[in-house]
Amino acid sequence: MAPSKENSSGLVKNFFVTQFSMFVLSLVLAFILWLTVSGQDTTVYDLTATLELTNQPPNTEVENKTLAINIRVEANKAHSRLLEVNKYFYRQNLANIEPGPHTVAVNIANLSPTLPRGVKVTRFDPMDFTFHVYPYETKEVPVTVELVGQAPNYLEITGPAIIEPKVARITGPTNHLEVINSLSLGTARLSEIRGPDTILTLSSTSAPIDRNVTVEPKVFRARVASVLKEESEVFVNPVLLDTPIWNGAPTPLSFRPGVAKVKVSWTLDHPAPKSEDIKLTVRLTQEDLAHPGNLRLPINPTGPNWVKIVKVEPSHLVISKVRRPDILKP
Repeated sequence: MAPSKENSSGLVKNFFVTQFSMFVLSLVLAFILWLTVSGQDTTVYDLTATLELTNQPPNTEVENKTLAINIRVEANKAHSRLLEVNKYFYRQNLANIEPGPHTVAVNIANLSPTLPRGVKVTRFDPMDFTFHVYPYETKEVPVTVELVGQAPNYLEITGPAIIEPKVARITGPTNHLEVINSLSLGTARLSEIRGPDTILTLSSTSAPIDRNVTVEPKVFRARVASVLKEESEVFVNPVLLDTPIWNGAPTPLSFRPGVAKVKVSWTLDHPAPKSEDIKLTVRLTQEDLAHPGNLRLPINPTGPNWVKIVKVEPSHLVISKVRRPDILKP
């Protein structure tokens, strides 16, 4: 008797299920066989892990933190691509570590990322590494500045720059501070000085110092010891009477000398005075005229406000009353 259609379709279905299961099983067995065969074919690889410090205590500096650890491993071809593309770090935890020198054994378990399972480490170098933890501290050092260029020709530099404040507070790792005994604030141009009262502003940010060191204050002020150059000259000028106007008959007078020498000085930041800039006058009042006998009155020099009167010779004018009004001579 011939099989029914239902029996035929069931047989076909069972055939495909059985064949598909066998196909999947074959793939799995082939993959396992490939892993087994490839695992037997190992290759030596050299890796480099860069030191990376974690949880470093605040206000500390670590010396020798650029260590590289060379690692040799044996790995099969299945892991080769992973080893070639990964970048490895050796992470060292510094939590709660004290300042001072330290020697730590290298632990391959600290590699990041971790090596694939089945990779065998055959050697690594170094097996330990030494580093030093330096704490931060603050100390004071004197500050200096270099004067460059030429001062204006009317100035004479008489001493070094006086800087305020005189010291700087520097903060940084102790090993960096050991070599810093003074702080240079760079250069100051003498051409910027305009007089003895000129104050130059200096910045600590221009100081050539380690980037791990901070400086306070940020701004310093410098005053350069200097004086204004002076010149002097002697003029011979006429002496003039300054007489008030009063009622009554004029009184004939005679006075000597008619001229006087006047020595003046000025700083070179001003123009030189001329003879006509200097006036020599004698103040004569009505009370002076009422005084019997000859008069001896001071000569009063005047000039521009930047001119200093050093000396007048003679310093006084002798005035006498004359009997004849037509004789009025100096």
